[in-house]
Amino acid sequence: LPCRLTSLITQLVTSHIVLNAHLHCISKSPSPICTWCNLQAPKTVNHLLLRCLTHQPQCIALARKCKHPGKAMTLNTILSCPEQLVALTTFINKTRWLCKTLGIIPLWTLPTDNNHT
Repeated sequence: LPCRLTSLITQLVTSHIVLNAHLHCISKSPSPICTWCNLQAPKTVNHLLLRCLTHQPQCIALARKCKHPGKAMTLNTILSCPEQLVALTTFINKTRWLCKTLGIIPLWTLPTDNNHT
């Protein structure tokens, strides 16, 4: 995986990422609440990817691409399948919320198996 994508996944899984909930924990934000929408919810990874009203079109597009029959969409279900990393990186790039820290995340595709003919 490209370095920026690996860094992104690590930050998403650990929640050590530039979102108010984490920044508030390390005294870098006065409040953990999302300032982008009116839900008065902490700005966490789950909030941003699944619930933030400001990015609702991107959340809906991500949900459509990350369908798991019989399972609710969570960060775990998004990260459980390598094919979904394209949907995740598209979401991150379209919302542009990590451009200052990680830049544009390169779209990653599954390597093809050239050993079989």
